[in-house]
Amino acid sequence: MGSPALTAGRQLWALLDELAASDPHGYRRFVQRQLGQARALTSPPNPDLCLKTALLKPREETLFIALCGWHRVPAPKSATDPVPLRAGQLEEISDPAGSHLAVVVAYNADLLRAAAEDQAELDQLIRLAMRYVEERFQLTLGPSYPRAPFPRWGSPRRLEESLMGVREGVTQAKDRELGPWQLPNGGVSALPELLLPQGTTPAQGRGLIEEIPTAPQIPAHELTVVKDQDGRPLRIDVKVELAQVSSASECDLSVSEDDLVVEVPDRYRLQLDLPQPVDNAAATATFVPGKATLLVTVPVA
Repeated sequence: MGSPALTAGRQLWALLDELAASDPHGYRRFVQRQLGQARALTSPPNPDLCLKTALLKPREETLFIALCGWHRVPAPKSATDPVPLRAGQLEEISDPAGSHLAVVVAYNADLLRAAAEDQAELDQLIRLAMRYVEERFQLTLGPSYPRAPFPRWGSPRRLEESLMGVREGVTQAKDRELGPWQLPNGGVSALPELLLPQGTTPAQGRGLIEEIPTAPQIPAHELTVVKDQDGRPLRIDVKVELAQVSSASECDLSVSEDDLVVEVPDRYRLQLDLPQPVDNAAATATFVPGKATLLVTVPVA
């Protein structure tokens, strides 16, 4: 697309080609390390533990907090920095045991795994998560939080959908008739960046809570398989509408043999599984500023 991102990509490939020629073993280690990091970042959340607690205000009800580890949540930079977390919406879940409320909270996977070996550290992460839920949804929770078996809705895929904000067929608690505990303006209250008073030092040097930004939107898109006269697929055309984008330089495009990813940091992210294997090296892309639309064409392999 002639963008700065494309120029930087070409420079990176040139450096990798030089590394492959001068140090094959170093090149192999570099590629394996990058592939390992990519697998970790794209893996779904791991369901670690489920807590059953009680809502005391604004009305009494049972709440399940699903704590999970996710590599997409960064670890704290130091013991005194904020503890990043990501959370889904407050949802109403119906199962054979009845209806109850639930929320998914994710910490960095390595952080939560290490805390599992230290009960004091784990209790602190649990209390931070409960404090976060209270602040975000304006609730008062009970002091006890016994562990519960992970419910059927706690599969890694469902947890990821909740954290990414793409769950379907599940009622958000804020959307039902809540009476006296309807949140202001009919939605979720704004979350302060720091949940503890400034200047407060958490126990054992643990940092404050820092919420990970809201997940990027999935843009409107259209995928078309163009076929020849005999019905054999020739190419795949993808049209992506990016209303908040004005230049191709804002877009990151990645095409492999079987999928396509379009990303605009903090705004859009689209991943499509392609219906046919493609020749990704021959992919072309054009951005139409007047329509804020990205057009991608890739021939079928």
